[in-house]
Amino acid sequence: LSQFELHPQGWRRAMFWLAAAVMPAMLCVWAMREPLRTACEVRNPSLRQTFLELLHHRGVVLPLLVGGAMVGVADGAPMIWAAPVLSRSFSLAPDRIGAIMAIVLLVSGIAGPVAGGCIADVCHRFGGPRRTIHVVSLLMFISLPAGLFAVAPTVAGASVLLVVLVTIGSLIGVTFTALVTVVIPNELRGLCFGLFATAGTVFGVGLAPLTVSLLSNVTGGPAALGKALAVVCVTTSLMGAVALAGGRRHFPGSSPTASP
Repeated sequence: LSQFELHPQGWRRAMFWLAAAVMPAMLCVWAMREPLRTACEVRNPSLRQTFLELLHHRGVVLPLLVGGAMVGVADGAPMIWAAPVLSRSFSLAPDRIGAIMAIVLLVSGIAGPVAGGCIADVCHRFGGPRRTIHVVSLLMFISLPAGLFAVAPTVAGASVLLVVLVTIGSLIGVTFTALVTVVIPNELRGLCFGLFATAGTVFGVGLAPLTVSLLSNVTGGPAALGKALAVVCVTTSLMGAVALAGGRRHFPGSSPTASP
């Protein structure tokens, strides 16, 4: 990639070859065939029926909704503010910040889904959804120190903690998907996925960066950006962990049979 770095438009070539590498995977997806669905489903339920069904399952929906939203904040805020924090705290050049963020995305994009899938499978086999939600809440507690990456004293420490934080968030996202597929009935699954995605986007992309910015302005301006980011990451991770741990009793202790 050194030849790309020497050319002002080298980044375009790099992006082209990165996109080209995805083409074989896309062709494999086209070759896949979805199995026929045999589950019974309610066709065109009324809004009242849907609301009552959702209310009936509120014990599992609300913890997942709150926990997912908090994970979105704990991940969304760092992805937007990490680069400015690294620049202001350590006076790093843009190319070095770009390299750090690339490593964060690479590690979290590979290790997170792989570990999340394995954890979801093991928990499903040995304890069911209740074990899964317990492990997810523990992971959020474990991620609390990683949320302090913005106030780490060294570049290396901040980078490692950022990798850990975003990787755990990616891991939890995959585990959430598997958990929703198992515990949410077939007729509510699409609606719940939509609710969780909307909550994650609103909180993670909309409110998280704004909260960090407002908190920074209140506590000391641009110089307090790192502290504000650390407070938001730690607080939201703690809130998500508490919400999931508090709703654990509503999840079945053995693995129910999910509708295909």
